[in-house]
Amino acid sequence: MSELNLAERLAKYSTPTLAEASSHVVVLPPVIAPLFRPIQLSGPVYLVLAMPGDNLAVHLALAKAPGGSVLVVATGPELQKGFWGEIMTEAALARKIRGLVTDGAVRDTRPIRESAFPVFCAGVAISGTTKISPRGWMITPGGLHGTRSQKPTRNTQELDPTGVHSHRGAKPFPRKPKQ
Repeated sequence: MSELNLAERLAKYSTPTLAEASSHVVVLPPVIAPLFRPIQLSGPVYLVLAMPGDNLAVHLALAKAPGGSVLVVATGPELQKGFWGEIMTEAALARKIRGLVTDGAVRDTRPIRESAFPVFCAGVAISGTTKISPRGWMITPGGLHGTRSQKPTRNTQELDPTGVHSHRGAKPFPRKPKQ
């Protein structure tokens, strides 16, 4: 039986019933609550670990997560910035993602509720996040901004999942030697 089929069969039961019937069911802490009610969510989990205040890993997960999965995103202690909003909700719906569970904050709550996209979160925050590549470069509209002593490069064309940036006429950034 596939994970998706199992999730659909288990969705017939309430969470407390499943938690009491199996030692394998993990119950969320009370701080993680539904964004709206009534709400129901089940499916195979696609785990994401995002840096606090940064949603680049979540964008990559949206592109890679299989349809029918539930994104479970750990953001750490950051509740001052909403890493998920209307645009990511629309992308998730288009990719057939079933819902979101996070210890972080979300934004654009009205469009999320209107779309009926299931979200369990620890809070709501107005401010958005940044996107910081694994190499330490902040990605903003119109270019990159260096967080090291290297010169910033502009005219970003794309970011591939490995964190390698492509620019018009630019060579790849030199790797910092390991010490």
